[in-house]
Amino acid sequence: MTKRNIVKLSVNGFLIVVLVVALIVGNSIAFRFEQEISTLLSPPIVDEEAMAQSSEVGQEMSRRIMEEGAVLLKNNGALGVNVNHTSKI
Repeated sequence: MTKRNIVKLSVNGFLIVVLVVALIVGNSIAFRFEQEISTLLSPPIVDEEAMAQSSEVGQEMSRRIMEEGAVLLKNNGALGVNVNHTSKI
């Protein structure tokens, strides 16, 4: 084997070792930031129709809760609470 072939093999071996080390370090860094990378590469899919329907249902529910709360306030004495023992509700 000539001196030139030995130098070539040494340089190639060194480059392979550097490449393997770089891949291991890069893989470790990518694994650590897996969530951030996934979030950036695949943004969430938003269904506008489902979101609008949820908003409408939520608005209707909050309206019903307000109406039922107003009815409870109007029914003095019908709550089943003993006013003599309870000063605050």
